[in-house]
Amino acid sequence: MTVTMRSARLRRLLALILVMCCGARAGAWQLPLDYLSRFGSTEVVLSTQEGFGVRFIPLPLDLDLRLSLVKAPTYLDYGLSARKDYGEIRLGVFYSQPQFRVSYLPPSGLQYVGAIQPDYGDFSGGYAWQFLDKKVRVKPMLGVVIDGPRTLPYTLLNVSANESFQGKGFSFSVGVGAEVLAFLNSGNVQQAYSASAFGTYKLTPQVSLFGYHIGQFVNGKADAERLQAYPYQISHLSAAYRVPSTGFQVGLGGLRVSANRSWLNDVTTVTGDVLFRIDGLPALLGPSVGYRWNPDGTRTWIFSLASM
Repeated sequence: MTVTMRSARLRRLLALILVMCCGARAGAWQLPLDYLSRFGSTEVVLSTQEGFGVRFIPLPLDLDLRLSLVKAPTYLDYGLSARKDYGEIRLGVFYSQPQFRVSYLPPSGLQYVGAIQPDYGDFSGGYAWQFLDKKVRVKPMLGVVIDGPRTLPYTLLNVSANESFQGKGFSFSVGVGAEVLAFLNSGNVQQAYSASAFGTYKLTPQVSLFGYHIGQFVNGKADAERLQAYPYQISHLSAAYRVPSTGFQVGLGGLRVSANRSWLNDVTTVTGDVLFRIDGLPALLGPSVGYRWNPDGTRTWIFSLASM
């Protein structure tokens, strides 16, 4: 049996806990105005297979510092990162790899990345343009990878486009992307083409459907293994019911069922969530039970905490 916790659904809960803890110290300090928005990249890890801890949790300071600490079965991750606007400096051990990384990646304008690891380095720079009301983005980059004794200069071209639609009770968005990575020494070229579609539909004010499909096709192989892209095809569908508020401080807030399918990995997961409304909390919280069919024929129960 494996016990896991889905990180994406815990970001708001984790943010709320920190806000409440800091707020309990009345008059000690005030949280930054953008503090809650900093939790978008936070990863909560609670798994007997992947370990326990958190990555990139923002500290309640004016300077956007984020702490990572994860104890995995075979290694310990720890590190600190600082962010300002679209820039980031990262230092520590991430996914068992010591790393020092500096990056600046705004939606448009000058771009650069520099990363140093033991026996490995990746340095690149370029420029990004946005067109058609920021729906199309073009980003060419020049870079060099130092992989042990090898020095591998490369060029990278990324082109992406997206469009969204909204109507009565529904919203829908689609996106496509293409990335061409060419190594100058060998002439080898890797091509990656991706597409995505997201949709939400409200059957009633209380009942909603949400689904998406994302996929990527890859042709060619990168000379540097860490720049290798991989194909994927993932589909998701969920239905949620929000119980109208009864005015009680604690009560049933909603029910949700979802199904997720990773087509290339042959993994299917279904989950059911029972969510409660607690007065003063901005989100519904409750237990979640899931069941996963693995490609080797085994099956896994998943117990987690969910929010909506």
